[in-house]
Amino acid sequence: MENESDCVFPKSYVMKGGEGPHSYAQNSTGQKSAIEAAKHHLQNAVTKKFDFKAISASSNNLICIADLGCSTGPNTFIAIQNITEAIQLKCQSQNQSAPEVLVFFNDQASNDFNTLFQNLPPNRNYFAAGIPGSFYGRLFPKQSLHLVHTSAALSWLSELPKELTDRSCGALNKGRIFYTNAPSEVYDAYQRQFKMDWEAFLQARAQELVDNGIMACLMNVVNDIDFKVDLYLGKDFELLASCLTDMAKSGLIQEEKVNTFNVPVFYPHVKDLMKVLETNEDFSIEQSEVLDNNCFVVPNIESFVSRLRAVLEVLIENHFGVGIVDELFERFTDKVREFPEIMDVPKLKFHLFFVVLTRKFIVALLKAKSKEVREMVTIILERVEHIWDIWNVRGAIMFSFLVQVFLVLFAPFRPRLDSLLLQFLIWTAYMLANWAANFTVGLITNNAGGNNNGGNKKILRAL
Repeated sequence: MENESDCVFPKSYVMKGGEGPHSYAQNSTGQKSAIEAAKHHLQNAVTKKFDFKAISASSNNLICIADLGCSTGPNTFIAIQNITEAIQLKCQSQNQSAPEVLVFFNDQASNDFNTLFQNLPPNRNYFAAGIPGSFYGRLFPKQSLHLVHTSAALSWLSELPKELTDRSCGALNKGRIFYTNAPSEVYDAYQRQFKMDWEAFLQARAQELVDNGIMACLMNVVNDIDFKVDLYLGKDFELLASCLTDMAKSGLIQEEKVNTFNVPVFYPHVKDLMKVLETNEDFSIEQSEVLDNNCFVVPNIESFVSRLRAVLEVLIENHFGVGIVDELFERFTDKVREFPEIMDVPKLKFHLFFVVLTRKFIVALLKAKSKEVREMVTIILERVEHIWDIWNVRGAIMFSFLVQVFLVLFAPFRPRLDSLLLQFLIWTAYMLANWAANFTVGLITNNAGGNNNGGNKKILRAL
């Protein structure tokens, strides 16, 4: 790669691997429901926005797709199946042979790729490869992807804002693990990090997508929330924080550990996210939909607790050690029993947000080939300047001569002409003849003044 910084992968986080009772693979039905809710919109975007003719015209006739933040499955396979079905249906409707499809499954290097690939659908109609690394940096060669998909993963920050553990800063999030019901400085720190991450994400994808390539993103967003009366995303984190505080008071964990633990997740306001997307120079918004969250159903307390544990267990173990997880979530289960309303997900103040972006062709051309374009423009301008230096006076004299010839031939007929167009042309020729004479005299004077020794010779040659 041209820039070494493109290869730097920021720190980030993974879900619980394996296929055990608390694994992400067994406790991600909520994310599955979101993908199924967006299925129609995703397939509609593929059939309407995907440029199959350009792909068919390429030498390898290959579609490259990336699912970013794939985790361990099985939801990533459902999303890819939705995409490949739409590709096949469109090819059939256009009487085209379906191109081969290569799917890149991406997540952190510490993700459980073994579980992911062990569960690959046996009858899949695509080739598969794993790409480790953070999607907040470059992952693929320039202009190598035709379609990018990501679901839920963009709610995770690349890293926690440093202000959250800075005692000299007002954003110190003591006694809390999330930004809800926290001082405004904490929320502002999260929001700044979110904005920087999204800008980095879009910049990386802009280099990796082909011209007019598409990107489909699905994530949770919020509207205005009154923390005193509303149920909201993050309420479960507040309950978990109270469990950690109780454990610290009992001496099971250090209070300092609690004060420095924060969940690196951010749910943006839909208007803030749209502002980031609308001001981006590399992508245009082709489609955006705010979907209801009534697709989420939690059957019981155990399922609700296991879903959260599958998401946070690795993060908690990395910070506190492996010995507290069972105790922590037993306490959390008791808290949920005291506050069962938290499991009524459709009543939480959030929505699903689905957006389709396309890579701007002109911007892609200029950025991908900026050096070549600059050199070409420079050569053209130098050539034009050279031609002008030689032919400016000659050209002006020749133009003036042609106008005079036109007037000599057609001006005598003006009184007898009924055509307004011809009369207008003759009148315009009179004006141009006067302008050309003045312009030519000005050029001769300018050349004479700018070339004291050779100026007179140039003028004589021109005449």
